[in-house]
Amino acid sequence: MTLPTVIDPNNMLIDPSTLMMDVPFKHEVQLMRTYVAGTDFVPNIRELVVDVKEGCRLKLLREPQNPYDSNAIAVMNSDDKRIGYIPKRANESIAALMDAGKDLYCGVVSTYISSYGVDVEIKVMMNDL
Repeated sequence: MTLPTVIDPNNMLIDPSTLMMDVPFKHEVQLMRTYVAGTDFVPNIRELVVDVKEGCRLKLLREPQNPYDSNAIAVMNSDDKRIGYIPKRANESIAALMDAGKDLYCGVVSTYISSYGVDVEIKVMMNDL
């Protein structure tokens, strides 16, 4: 293993380009499995989930200023369009982890589009070191 290069030994500064960027023990942890809530209230939801298929990765976006839920977490498609939310009954611990700076995202388990609406089953994942 190569040690980082020290730029200024008096101030303990190191050259960031010499740091090991790959984390050897990084792994993904599944935190929960649920459905995306609120899809019935999203205009053009069928068009927004056309590319949301099994195995896709979706972004999570905290909305602490949401007037209905201070723990709100939006689920975003690949075009950064909101398709719904993590259900309110299960979002408190996920919001706390996101607020603490943890790297969370969703993996799509399944998508079902019918004349009644859209169901997107997801698993909330965390990259852990």
